[in-house]
Amino acid sequence: MKKTTFIAAFSAIVSIAAIPAANAQEVTCESANFPEAVLEVFGSVRYSCRDIVERNGAPHALLKAEVVRANPPNLTLRFQRTDDGNKLTNPYTFAPDNSYIFELDGGKQLSLRELRRGNRLNVYIPVKGPMS
Repeated sequence: MKKTTFIAAFSAIVSIAAIPAANAQEVTCESANFPEAVLEVFGSVRYSCRDIVERNGAPHALLKAEVVRANPPNLTLRFQRTDDGNKLTNPYTFAPDNSYIFELDGGKQLSLRELRRGNRLNVYIPVKGPMS
C-alpha cells in the first residue's frame, strides 16, 4: 500500500480527541472487529489495544501512543504494545484533520502544531461489535 493511501485510510479511521469515555460493554480488545483499512496497515493493532471505551454511543479501542514527529499536516506515532512490556511499535505516519484536538496521556489538550516529540497521546479507533 502506498504511503499516501496509508495516510488517507488511517487518518479516516483513527479518531484522536479529548472526549472522556466510559467503558463499553460486550466488546473487548481481543474480540473487537477492527476496520479493514486499519488492519491492512497496522495488523498488530489488537496488541496495542488497552481497553474498549464508548464514545458518542459507539465502541472505540483505546491505544497509547508516543509522538515521533509532528510536522503538520503529518503526524508520526509509535504505539505502545500491551503484549510486549509496553515496547513501542514501528512508526506510523498519517495526516489528521486540522480540527483534531489531541489528548495527552495526562489529560492536557493540544493542537497538532503544539505537539512535540515524546508527547504521549490517547488514541481512539472505532470498532464494531465482537468478531463473528
